[in-house]
Amino acid sequence: KKYRIIKVGMTQLVSTALNELELTPKEKARSTNMFALGLLYWLYERDMQTTISFLNKKFKNKPLIVDGNVKALKAGFYYGETIEVIKFIESIQEIDGSRIGIAGYSFGAWMALDSSTKNQKVKSICSIACPQNKLSLFSTLEIIQPKLFIIGDKDHDFPLGQFQFLSKRFNNPKQTEIISGGDHFFRGQEKLVAQLTADFFNNTL
Repeated sequence: KKYRIIKVGMTQLVSTALNELELTPKEKARSTNMFALGLLYWLYERDMQTTISFLNKKFKNKPLIVDGNVKALKAGFYYGETIEVIKFIESIQEIDGSRIGIAGYSFGAWMALDSSTKNQKVKSICSIACPQNKLSLFSTLEIIQPKLFIIGDKDHDFPLGQFQFLSKRFNNPKQTEIISGGDHFFRGQEKLVAQLTADFFNNTL
């Protein structure tokens, strides 16, 4: 029986996920257990809400600790989902698994960028409303794949000027789309976001 071994850099992933929280390095390191638990929740298809409720109750007087642990838990779960998507696509005979495009929204945009640095089969990335602190971290890395960055000019999480500054730091090829009137959720503009994403993948894959 064959097994697929996947190395997961949990410490670095947790550090990235909790970058904006004012936690000590030791407190962030402790949250690595929550990342691992999130992976297990994904692996066994369990609901995370029981653990989230437990954390809120146990650390009700320490909201930063709750926030850090919940973010790490969800990061582990969504990381597992990202791995599974790539694995599933590779298994479909009708699809060329050697050139995969990944699109992610908000937290998922971070996962899409991260996957591009770890899997050579990811040939194109679409980052939609990526949180400011996550985009900042990846802007210093050499991501060679074509990249599309989509943001609304009314995004509450990301001032437009800062987005323009950070997106310019990424190496080419890259493309930016700023949607006029778009908020973080692109309410009423979902079809436009979908069309921009589809056109980008048609041109780069």
